[in-house]
Amino acid sequence: GPSSTGSPPGASPPSAGIGGLPAPFDGQQLGDLAFRAMLYAKALRYKEATLAQVVERLKEVDRHRYHHHSVRRLDADPAKDFDTALKTCEHLISINNELSLPQAASGVLVFMEKRVERFRRKTERPDDEAGSAVIRAEMYEQLGRWDEALAIHERKLRCEPERVGHILGIMRCLGEMGKWDSLCQFCDIQWSTADDSAKKLLAIDVANTAFHVGNWDLMQSATKLMKAAHPKTYYYRAILAVQEEQYQDARRFIQQTRLAMDNDISALVGESYTRAYEKIIGLQELSELEEVIAFKTSKTADRRQLICKVWSQRLLGVEANVTYWQKLLAIQTLVLTPEENLESWLKFVALCQKSNKPDLALRTLARLMRKPAEELRTEELVRSQGYIPKVVEHYLEHLWQWGDRQHAFLMMTEFAQNLIKSASVNDLPLRARCHLKLGEWQQVLQQSRFADDSLRHQVLLNMKRATELDPKNSKCWHAWALANQRVAGHFAAVGASGPHQIPHLAAAVSGFFQSVHWSTSPSVELQDILRIITIWFENGHEETVERELRRGFNLVNIDNWLLVIPQIIARIAATQPTVREMIYELLCRIGKAHPQALIYPLTV
Repeated sequence: GPSSTGSPPGASPPSAGIGGLPAPFDGQQLGDLAFRAMLYAKALRYKEATLAQVVERLKEVDRHRYHHHSVRRLDADPAKDFDTALKTCEHLISINNELSLPQAASGVLVFMEKRVERFRRKTERPDDEAGSAVIRAEMYEQLGRWDEALAIHERKLRCEPERVGHILGIMRCLGEMGKWDSLCQFCDIQWSTADDSAKKLLAIDVANTAFHVGNWDLMQSATKLMKAAHPKTYYYRAILAVQEEQYQDARRFIQQTRLAMDNDISALVGESYTRAYEKIIGLQELSELEEVIAFKTSKTADRRQLICKVWSQRLLGVEANVTYWQKLLAIQTLVLTPEENLESWLKFVALCQKSNKPDLALRTLARLMRKPAEELRTEELVRSQGYIPKVVEHYLEHLWQWGDRQHAFLMMTEFAQNLIKSASVNDLPLRARCHLKLGEWQQVLQQSRFADDSLRHQVLLNMKRATELDPKNSKCWHAWALANQRVAGHFAAVGASGPHQIPHLAAAVSGFFQSVHWSTSPSVELQDILRIITIWFENGHEETVERELRRGFNLVNIDNWLLVIPQIIARIAATQPTVREMIYELLCRIGKAHPQALIYPLTV
């Protein structure tokens, strides 16, 4: 029955906290403790429960005002609840980011924009003296929405021009967006007008900006105002010493940086490698700075070439994070221009595009072409001989992904034709990639409809040309095979199987085998093997398909079949004699090489 207090069954008493715990253990405290202990799922639960309680109280206030009742009767403090809601939402964004739930983090921001702002109006709480919305710029920063965060920081700076926090916020946003020239100009203005106390707060960020743009005078003046024993102080002094070829001093500063970082790294590594990863990247920067000294002092070209190779390979092992890559590439620019380190910078461009940072990708490409991003003209880049062809190709891919696709396709067509006129042996892989992109883009533009004979022929021609120009590229073979399989599917769908369909199936089988043969990705190999056995079991009795299958069995490594043994055994009683015979032959070959791999599938 109902409790003696009159509360509904199952409800927590009025003094209860989250989850029925006593009031001293409220959700805010539990959530904060869980976050500090890196128990993010628990922290999420407590913070969400806290937010639900606060929102319910604000709704109750709203209802009482609607009925013209006094809010005091509720023993409520709407202003305090409003602040709690804002802080809790900000914590939820941080927690969801830690849990790799970006959509949930964005959802919290949407909730704030709709519900919390409405409660702000209901509680008649004015905006702050900067005239900004209740949502802080730091929340947009956590979501990677740097444009919106920058707009808030700039608006606040206009109202509070001497507030260092707003200046640092603008510097963070411009740095993350890759607008280093704008950031350097902003730093120059702020540094020249700031007093000594403000300069001490700005020094680290100003030195970082100066390092990225190569403004060594500004970096020198900023370093002088840093805290004496700070790791960043030793780090930037080491960079300046390397730049001035004071290698003995540079080594001493590098060692001091390591010692200053030691306590933080030891504590973080004990908690979690993931949490310590940023500090570990800092150690890698120090190692590469030592390698920069070795590069500068080396007397042999072989030694310098080996260091460059190590940098390229090491970069591929770094987490796919734009900030980490940018730091390491900045160190390498002390001895290598972007043109000399072209492959690494082009990989960085691809990473920016995957990380949804098209502006930074475009500015990096503009830097490689030695032009401001605002002055890039596609026609000029394609038709001029003064730009690096690989960079132009990546620019056209960028235009396709973030700009006018039809224009990008037309420009790539013209670019591929221009490459033929200036072709050399080294240009063959580049030309192959251009034809591969043309084939893929044309399928997207025509939405993979193969009813038009001329368009179908053009797609297959581009794919085939790519395999001829770079016969060891598994991506080209995979794309060629997949296009043929789709064409065969089109003919089957319109009832034109037989002589129209079979040649494309045979070409698909041949292409998939070549893709498996040259591939270095196990996942791609498995996908292509599964596509092969699909065609094999359905059309293996056709003479041309059978011929390509037997040729492919001799081409690929027998180990590639180990993961699909159950699928092959399942068709061992196929009705087509040719298919059944090839299954028997392949299983015998697998049994000779790996007898243990057949025992379990055959006995189950």
